[in-house]
Amino acid sequence: MSFRRFFWFGACGFFCMVFPCMPAEADSLQLSSAQLSSHLYDTRPWVEWYRNTESVKHAWLAPYFSTPKDVKDRFFLLVFGDYLALETLAISPLHELHHGEIASHYGATNIQVEYFQMHYEAGPDMSNFQLAEVDGAGLNMHTRFARSAYLRHFLDDGRAYFLKQDTYISNKMSGFIYGGFLRYGDPVNYVAHVAPSLALPLVTGGDHVLPPQNAQAIGLGDLSFAYVGTTLLSGGFLSYGASLYHLFANDTFSVEPLAIYRDSNQVIYWPEFSTYLNSDCLSIGMDIPIQRLSNPNILYWIGIEASVKGAAHPKEWLAGVELRNQAFTCRVAAATTFKSSYAIDLELSQQISSGYWVFGNLAYTHGDDLWIHRERPFGRVLDIGVKVFL
Repeated sequence: MSFRRFFWFGACGFFCMVFPCMPAEADSLQLSSAQLSSHLYDTRPWVEWYRNTESVKHAWLAPYFSTPKDVKDRFFLLVFGDYLALETLAISPLHELHHGEIASHYGATNIQVEYFQMHYEAGPDMSNFQLAEVDGAGLNMHTRFARSAYLRHFLDDGRAYFLKQDTYISNKMSGFIYGGFLRYGDPVNYVAHVAPSLALPLVTGGDHVLPPQNAQAIGLGDLSFAYVGTTLLSGGFLSYGASLYHLFANDTFSVEPLAIYRDSNQVIYWPEFSTYLNSDCLSIGMDIPIQRLSNPNILYWIGIEASVKGAAHPKEWLAGVELRNQAFTCRVAAATTFKSSYAIDLELSQQISSGYWVFGNLAYTHGDDLWIHRERPFGRVLDIGVKVFL
């Protein structure tokens, strides 16, 4: 049986087994054409099942963490059992598979993806820049999930804050610990591949040129400074810390995120900072969520990403909006360098009956810079599917 067919039958079987026994607190489960993966190392099916796993996990754990006392009494179980153990089991295969996905894109052979490691043979035409992109792919996926979770939680039910923050905290801390402090594996390999290449004159394509005088060497210290700094300054991390203080000091759930400006009409929330390992540079992104209090079902965000070490790139400007109501949701995100690179990501969902929704996702990229290149390295993507809320 082919990998695609096996995965498709497995997905259908999972739904048939899970639906009858799901408790009412579940978020949603979804099944889409992403399961018809375009190649063996396509991460889209696994990303979908990672999110389904998160929904199932939240549903079963919710009764045990429904009050401040529950969270306080079981806090170490929440941290070590959920944030660490369960999240590690769920995300580790995706981390390694994304290495394989990028490696296969550049022509690597004999790719072997295991639970905590990935091996491959570099193709004859693979450059050090491409090898560096393979090395950074796993950490970049963690950063992507953390960023998405931070933006998504503004429209979620705040009563499940500590439980549903597992996706954000586990992925954010993966970069903080792995990229910030550990001296083996991906960070070391990334620096080893990107550092020699930055000394060479090279036209890298897209919108940027890399003459030697404009290239700044990237070292492990730069990675540590970037990952630690962006974590400690991020709105999600600071809001979580403030909520922990209120939990243990005042026995209350404080789920109101930190803001840099707040009045009776709107809130501009504290920025979320992210670190990315690109093929020829280390970059930092910043996203600022904005919400109008007169219509809290709509979230806007604006952002920027810039190279801070390595090759010079044009700054990328990002913007997005997400609308949710009882029967329809819409999410649009776009990025551009205002030169020749741009990207758009559109997702629409429509309720068709009680608890059942259909959705479509369209992503298109043009260019070769930073977020635009990382988000969709294989160009355009179109997926359609169904979501079930129980």
